[in-house]
Amino acid sequence: STERAALSTPVDVVSGDATAARPSSALSREGSESRFAVNPSLTSSKEPARLLSDARVALQAAGWVCARLEQDSVSCSRDDVRFEMAVRGINGLSLNGIKLRRIEGDVWRFKEVCVDVTATLRDVM
Repeated sequence: STERAALSTPVDVVSGDATAARPSSALSREGSESRFAVNPSLTSSKEPARLLSDARVALQAAGWVCARLEQDSVSCSRDDVRFEMAVRGINGLSLNGIKLRRIEGDVWRFKEVCVDVTATLRDVM
């Protein structure tokens, strides 16, 4: 029973700390900084609003339909894939990163989309 409880305790995948795990989504609005796996190609020292604006323009030029959700996030869709793109501060660094989260569509198609989006945004960052 104790062993089963330990297995079901959420663990923060970045720090490995069971107490640091957040029950809400990785795109939590709890603060301007979040813990998430960082792709160096999707980090920048630009201000969050400017970064999101530049990323949105680049994606729209590549054929994505983007709509602002909140101050720091947009929803993008094309064909059968829809994802949320949010700007988050990177803990401990003076950098901002773009986080992508699949909302709708096939997982493997989303993986391909992430590769394409990363390539598209590389010039913006």
